[in-house]
Amino acid sequence: MSFRRLAAFIFSVMVWIVVLAAFAMLCIGMYRAYMAEKEMEQKMKTLIFNGSPRPHGDTAYLISRLRQALPGEVKEIRAYAAKVKPCVDCRYCWSHSGCCIPDEMQQIYDDIREADLIVIASPVYFSGLTG
Repeated sequence: MSFRRLAAFIFSVMVWIVVLAAFAMLCIGMYRAYMAEKEMEQKMKTLIFNGSPRPHGDTAYLISRLRQALPGEVKEIRAYAAKVKPCVDCRYCWSHSGCCIPDEMQQIYDDIREADLIVIASPVYFSGLTG
């Protein structure tokens, strides 16, 4: 084997080593991004507002199917079952944090702040959404 052929062979081996190292670095980067995304999915918090009066209706069924597909923590608030009192326009919230009416709405505000994803589920009556 001549010197030129040996040098060309060594050069081609070195090129392949560099290509394989670059490919390995790319794979490691993709793996780290994948694991970070999986970790974020596990920490994701979803809040679902159920606007249906029927606890076992079609909207509840669709929400149950959605819950199976969503990663992370999922919380559902049924609007008809929530103990929320109406606003009396006392303007307490203008100068204070929160509301002067002690009801479940204070917890709902906290849930909204913590949620990464908010879903509003509503039944369809007479070809339109409720509310």
